[in-house]
Amino acid sequence: MDRRALALTLAVLFLAPGCAGTDVEEDREEVELEEWNSYYVDSMDDLPTCDSSTLGRLYYVSSASLFYACTQDSGWLYVDLTGPQGPSGEVGPIGPQGETGESGPKGDPGENGTDGADGQDGADGQDGADGQDGSDGQDGTDGTVILPDCELAPWGYCVGANLNGMDLSGLDLTGINLRGASIRGADLSGSTLDYAEMRNTDTTDSNFEGAGMNYSNLQYAELQGAYLVNASLVRADLSWATMWTTNMTGANFNWANLEYSGMSDVVALGASFAHANLQQTQIYGDFREIYTWQTDFRYSWLGGDFQNSTLNGFFSDGWCGYWVGYCNFSNAVLHDDFRRFTFHNTDLTGAYFSGGADLSFANLQTANITNEDGGLATVLQWTVWHNTVWIDGSTCNENPVYWGNSPSSRTCDSDGIPIDV
Repeated sequence: MDRRALALTLAVLFLAPGCAGTDVEEDREEVELEEWNSYYVDSMDDLPTCDSSTLGRLYYVSSASLFYACTQDSGWLYVDLTGPQGPSGEVGPIGPQGETGESGPKGDPGENGTDGADGQDGADGQDGADGQDGSDGQDGTDGTVILPDCELAPWGYCVGANLNGMDLSGLDLTGINLRGASIRGADLSGSTLDYAEMRNTDTTDSNFEGAGMNYSNLQYAELQGAYLVNASLVRADLSWATMWTTNMTGANFNWANLEYSGMSDVVALGASFAHANLQQTQIYGDFREIYTWQTDFRYSWLGGDFQNSTLNGFFSDGWCGYWVGYCNFSNAVLHDDFRRFTFHNTDLTGAYFSGGADLSFANLQTANITNEDGGLATVLQWTVWHNTVWIDGSTCNENPVYWGNSPSSRTCDSDGIPIDV
């Protein structure tokens, strides 16, 4: 047996209870092991001084269960007497289960695991309260308004449609067919109705302010109470139309046809009727400052206020003051054809008959053409007199008579020759 194995055996003997060495006195600090110079101590503090007297000695330290040897160079040195590992013994029987120990301290949180699969959608919740209204968006482009049997668009077809009270302002209704339709009280201000077909259309109390109605057909239309302020009706056909209490201030009727129409209690302040046809028209209302040029008033009945107007055209066979008993032509400019025109109760104070106005067979008997002192208050320069009935009832038969200057008074002698007084 080698020395290492023997030393290990001795160590086991010393450690095992009841083995050799137990009879050694407890207060002995070291135990000498014969033959191998091996000794036993309880603790490292019990090791003697490593010197020449202990050199080579082997001590077993009980408290450390280790062997230490005294070496010349290193002093006490741990000696590893572990032998080679023996074969594993048989597994012993399982011992009884021990008591449950106390819970250990809480460990640190582990790392997050991977996300699980999405669960199924839950049931819908209740609707929340309505939010505040957002700001208004930009206006969209004008669309086409479609009603049953009516398309409110250029060249649309709305014959007989009921459009009463509708807001049609600003629409482009060029060429639309509104024949026989009812648009009472509707708003068409700023709309475009050029070439519109509006025969027999009822536009009572409708608003056409600033509308374009050029070349439109308004024959037999009902325009009572309509608002035509600054509307444009150039070359429109309003023959046989009814325009009672219509406001046509500033409207443009140039080249329009108003033959046989009826205008009663209208307001036409500053309107223009150049080249218009008003033959056999009944006209009464406020026509101050209107403008006419080559306008046809033949066989018409005029009444109302025409102050400061320019009346240039054809007035032959007409009658002023027939309806309401008077006409006010004061400060108006009258030019062209007044043959056979009756100035019934007509105020011509300050009026100006210019450019060879023809008063042949006209009747001035009840007209007011004199001022307070009896002098002539009407300018009659270069007017034509032939069988004209003067204010005193006399008739001048000279054919024709041109007055180069306005006389202070006018009469005829017994032969019908005009004389200046």
